[in-house]
Amino acid sequence: MLDENFLGTLTILYVENDSELKKEFLQKFEPLFKTVITSSSVNEAISSFDNAIKNNNDVDIIVSEANISECSGLSLLSHVRKEHKNLPFIFFTDMQNADIDVLLTSLRQDVTAYFMKPLKIDDILMKIEDVCKVKKREDEIESERNEVEEYLRIINKVALVFIFDVNGTIVYVNDFLKEVVKCRDEEILGHDFKAIYHHEMPKKVLQEQWELINEGEKWDGKMKYLTKDSSIFYTNAS
Repeated sequence: MLDENFLGTLTILYVENDSELKKEFLQKFEPLFKTVITSSSVNEAISSFDNAIKNNNDVDIIVSEANISECSGLSLLSHVRKEHKNLPFIFFTDMQNADIDVLLTSLRQDVTAYFMKPLKIDDILMKIEDVCKVKKREDEIESERNEVEEYLRIINKVALVFIFDVNGTIVYVNDFLKEVVKCRDEEILGHDFKAIYHHEMPKKVLQEQWELINEGEKWDGKMKYLTKDSSIFYTNAS
């Protein structure tokens, strides 16, 4: 069953020069999709696509005839792929006009799907839903990754960060920590995590920290550090 709520969030660019087929598809497309942009030629489709992007109206998927009168739909696919490597793009054509070179080239340019006429609209709609949901999830993952990277970039400027493995061996220190303690990677990495603390730190505190972290729990407390030039500083650690 189609997820009509999801389809209702999508903008589709539909390219077809067969007026009867276009009419049939639009009767199904227009009630389902948020926006349907139609074109009858490759040049018109390229112009419509560029205008949509220029006006910040994202096109979520392109559905196009592969063999259009004035030129191959590959021109449109090539144009889109210059800047939009992962935009879902579906080609369709009939068996009579099927061109193996067009098919192979479209696959090399990462066409998402290729249908042969006669077309079943429901099959097209299911494929549109499937590929757009995959793209949506990929975009969400990318957005989450970018947020994490930005968070780490900010943290790297204001917090001391070091990571140690299950044996307590330091495997990562951030730039800010190296700057504060005045050490290089090779002077810290590979050492026991306790080496980064001042030798006066109570063993009970370090043991408690180690046990809680090994149990997957969060530890909070005040730590005393010693820099390479024997300066002392304190931090609230977590």
